[in-house]
Amino acid sequence: MRNGSRSGDHMETLLTGRVRTFTASRLTEPPRAHWRAWQGRGRLGLDRIAVILSFAALMVLWTQPAATAATVCHYPPTSACAITWPMGGDWIAHSSLDDSDDSLANAYLDFVGNGSYAGMYSFKNQDYLFFRIRLNAPVLAAVGDVDGSILILLNTDVDDDPEWGFAWDAQSFDQTKHGLEVSTLLTLGGTWDAVRMGDVDGLMGDKAAPPDFSSSPLATDGFVRSIDGQTSNIGGDADTFLDVAVSCSYLQNSSSTGLTCGASGSWMVQLASIENSNDHGFLRYDIAGGNAPSDAISGGWGGPVPVELFGLTVE
Repeated sequence: MRNGSRSGDHMETLLTGRVRTFTASRLTEPPRAHWRAWQGRGRLGLDRIAVILSFAALMVLWTQPAATAATVCHYPPTSACAITWPMGGDWIAHSSLDDSDDSLANAYLDFVGNGSYAGMYSFKNQDYLFFRIRLNAPVLAAVGDVDGSILILLNTDVDDDPEWGFAWDAQSFDQTKHGLEVSTLLTLGGTWDAVRMGDVDGLMGDKAAPPDFSSSPLATDGFVRSIDGQTSNIGGDADTFLDVAVSCSYLQNSSSTGLTCGASGSWMVQLASIENSNDHGFLRYDIAGGNAPSDAISGGWGGPVPVELFGLTVE
């Protein structure tokens, strides 16, 4: 009976806005008397219930946490990418690699960027070179989403050839044999879609580290992560940042490239993607900086990116 009284009190409070306590005399009233008491204010009570329920629904919406960007570490596999990454204001924007929304079917391989939301950023500290690439996909949850490869191409001398590069081979689910790799020129043509890159270790289907990046979960040679849900005014939805970190110690001592983080001068940089292929296919899907894969390489580089301006000078 105590529980019944509490339920009645609660209902009467909702319907009338007044709190009443059942007394012994009220508990002995005939049921009909109770019905007449409620009947007179039944419509008003239903209206109040509707208002209360509507208000409760709004409160649920108002108190939901805002959507937050998800950060996913992709390489090394099973790693947490637990290094000190640049803060938002640290990144240096490179607008020469801005690219319009090409409406490519595979948004994970579609480079985008404009004057407000740059297509590529870089930074350097005493330990790492960092690259940040803006992709047209709102979410990148796993390696299997990509279905292809993304390459950061480097022209480190006076010609137009991509001598080196850092490639994320996301075509293969086995990131222990692929994943982040150092690229070297394999086939050269006059246009981007006539270029193929090989691996610095000479292995197309496996990985030897060094000279390639180690895939051990404890390795610190290089990392790939994504941060999705990035607001922009490109293409009508959010973008994803693909971040690549390259260890300065690894680059200078283990990569067999002859490159160092402390190099003076400039590197010419270009971004390329390959759909449904590892990083040794022809560069036929997207090229950044407003270039098409069929465009000439000459004059198509998105640099220069001054190496000494990545961040702190490394001695």
